[in-house]
Amino acid sequence: MSGAGEATLNVTPRPPGRRLPRTRQDLQNRRRRLFTYVALLSSTVLMVSALVGENGYLAKLRARRDIAALRAEVNQLQDDNLRLADQAERLKHDPNAIEAAARHDLGLMKPGEVVVVVRDPNAPARSDR
Repeated sequence: MSGAGEATLNVTPRPPGRRLPRTRQDLQNRRRRLFTYVALLSSTVLMVSALVGENGYLAKLRARRDIAALRAEVNQLQDDNLRLADQAERLKHDPNAIEAAARHDLGLMKPGEVVVVVRDPNAPARSDR
């Protein structure tokens, strides 16, 4: 039965579990699926980068929080500057302000005065003098 009339077919064995596209529609479906996976992966990478990247959303939130803290610090320093400028102006022109500063900061007193210093026994000792 192996005569000249029989034709032998060369069929290459394919790997199990892998189906080759048989029709044009199968090939288009396969390309569409591949494009969908690539687009999904690209979108995921872009979203992660937009969220946590160097210029991402979280970095912008952190920068806004830092800006708010710095603005508050600038306002505080401006208030301190105005207060100190006012105090300097008073010390230049008001003798009562000079006397009060000397009494408070230097512990000075007028002749004949008695200075009474009351200290809290629970407070730690100051060593700034």
